[in-house]
Amino acid sequence: MMRKKRAWIVVCVFLLLVIAIVGVVLVRTGFSAAPPAAEKTARHRSVYFGQYPQSMLKDEALIAKLDALKPKWQSYGYYNGDGTLGSATQSDYAQYADVVFEGERYRAVKFSEYRSHHTHGESQVNWQSDRFELNHTYWFKFEPIEWIVLSEEENLLMSKMLLDSQPINNVIYSKTPERGMESVYFYKDPDFQTFATDYASSDIRAWLNDDFYKTAFSQEEAQHIVDSRLDNSAWSRRDSEFDSPATADKVFLLSYEEAKNPAYGFCAQAEKEDDLRMSSGTDYAFAQGLLGVSDAYRDGNTWWWLRSASASKHLNTSVSFYGSIHLTFNLPYAPDCTDSGIRPALRLDHID
Repeated sequence: MMRKKRAWIVVCVFLLLVIAIVGVVLVRTGFSAAPPAAEKTARHRSVYFGQYPQSMLKDEALIAKLDALKPKWQSYGYYNGDGTLGSATQSDYAQYADVVFEGERYRAVKFSEYRSHHTHGESQVNWQSDRFELNHTYWFKFEPIEWIVLSEEENLLMSKMLLDSQPINNVIYSKTPERGMESVYFYKDPDFQTFATDYASSDIRAWLNDDFYKTAFSQEEAQHIVDSRLDNSAWSRRDSEFDSPATADKVFLLSYEEAKNPAYGFCAQAEKEDDLRMSSGTDYAFAQGLLGVSDAYRDGNTWWWLRSASASKHLNTSVSFYGSIHLTFNLPYAPDCTDSGIRPALRLDHID
């Protein structure tokens, strides 16, 4: 009788161990395990400020008129590689063109290859292929950006939608050529001096304060955006080796601490679901390669970047489908991953 009881205990312990391992392994895949019950957040008001391409046009008559304008194409300068770290180089496979027609702004997008999941990878069929065809022109309308007011006192805004999909860094390197181990560190430079998680020197920081800033805001609107002093420390003091220098930026990604700050309306527990942290992408963001497995994930919600280095040391923190903040992911996700969303934040001199 005692032998049977001991055998049953061993079986139960083994099953619990298997369940725990599976939960960790699947946090970043399409079968991401749901965290504890959702935390309901206080209702925030929204304001509209700036414009960015968002909804894809379906009006065939309007599309024909826009096509007839013969837009001037420009390269995004997106990166692809040969599958090895450090091999990413810029290419012209993805292009865009902006036009003004009858007082409205539109952006045309086309690509001859699908964007790789990470910049060092070769072009492959990915999330884009579920919605978009190669060598076809798609038109997106510039629409007012809806911002959630996180703090009336600080005039702090966070976009409601994921407006784009970009990597933290376009080119990353490693001292270890293979990256199948959690201990692999990624670097921004071939001399291995700067970690790829370093926000101050990151390509995403430069992109937000250049490409996005100049595209989304008129000169008059830009005058109302103030510099925000940013603490770019890693998620925890015990990982202070991965702290990044403080910066003063117009536009930025939220940090780990900001994304769980109750003063902003977020749940203080990173591992819990949080309605305010949940977000889905615009049509345009999906055209840039945003992760979009299925609309079954909380009304199409998907992942988006934070700026803080994570517990994985080689990765940045990120928010999941469910609004929980994750510090460890499955490899091969890394700072050159292109399918995580961009949810900009900024501060204004005043909010009406």
